[in-house]
Amino acid sequence: VLDTDIGGKNDITVYSGFQTDGYTSVTFIRKLRTNDTTADHPFENGDMTVIWAHGDLNGDPNTFSYHGTYKGAL
Repeated sequence: VLDTDIGGKNDITVYSGFQTDGYTSVTFIRKLRTNDTTADHPFENGDMTVIWAHGDLNGDPNTFSYHGTYKGAL
């Protein structure tokens, strides 16, 4: 679900991702405080929980699918 689908703003200015040796790396850049109270949380000093999920890796890479058990938090 995109931020804009739920009334928020798309505040990500740069993003990239790659896979190497079975590991996936995702990088994105956005302002620490976006003033988007609908969909974003401000980044603060200290620890932060990251929630992630991905769809079927064996299906069409251009199609989103339900994540099923491919999810977690760090």
